[in-house]
Amino acid sequence: MGLETHDRVLVGNLRFRLFNNDQRLTGQRIQIVVKYDSQIKTKIVSNEDMQSMCKAVVGNRNLESVVKKLYKNTTMKCKLQKLVVKDLATQCQQLCSKKAPSLLRKTTPEDLLHINWKNLISEWKQRTPLLYDVLEAIAAKDYAQTKYDPEVHHAVIGFHGAGLLHERNQNMSRVHYAIGMLLDHGGTKNETISIMHKIGCSVTTTSIHNKKKQLVLKHADIHGEMFSKQVIQVEEKKADLPNILQRKECQ
Repeated sequence: MGLETHDRVLVGNLRFRLFNNDQRLTGQRIQIVVKYDSQIKTKIVSNEDMQSMCKAVVGNRNLESVVKKLYKNTTMKCKLQKLVVKDLATQCQQLCSKKAPSLLRKTTPEDLLHINWKNLISEWKQRTPLLYDVLEAIAAKDYAQTKYDPEVHHAVIGFHGAGLLHERNQNMSRVHYAIGMLLDHGGTKNETISIMHKIGCSVTTTSIHNKKKQLVLKHADIHGEMFSKQVIQVEEKKADLPNILQRKECQ
């Protein structure tokens, strides 16, 4: 009445036994034996999905093969995808946080003059690698090729990624401000800019107007400072004029 062993593999202190015939059990069963320093624990695995995981460990020698085997299992694949999506949401939440401001939160006049896509992508690779990997896989049909050049797609990935992050948090608006200011500078009508805002490509016309006022004040400060310096220089020259004339008379 004993169990007939079909397969038996020891991986470190973890032992798998596959039984084909057991009068007490119907169908195929896998027994897991885990050997600890102080005790030995065993468990019979009857769930087909869990059996698939055990067989993957037994039948494959490297981690990548095990993962691929598990991903082929419909139930496992669904659960793994949910975990990945949850991790992606967490990464995006952290990227949008005020505690460590993203480049997309920088909307000063200086920041809007130039957007470096390479720097933005570098930030995502470091802080939200899942976001970048997903967008890159969608945008680049040659993603898996050896000669693939990721920088070719940086602007497209950066633009669409920024749009998604702005939808999540309205403060991630650097790209949207830049686009709105560009449209306004090119003479685009407010109605058109409003449409661009509704489809997630720009900030509102009010936001653009307020940002333009900041730019005007900024330039006024710069020009005022330059004018003040020029006045000081003129006054200094006037004050030094007698000395200059005296030196010329001596010559």
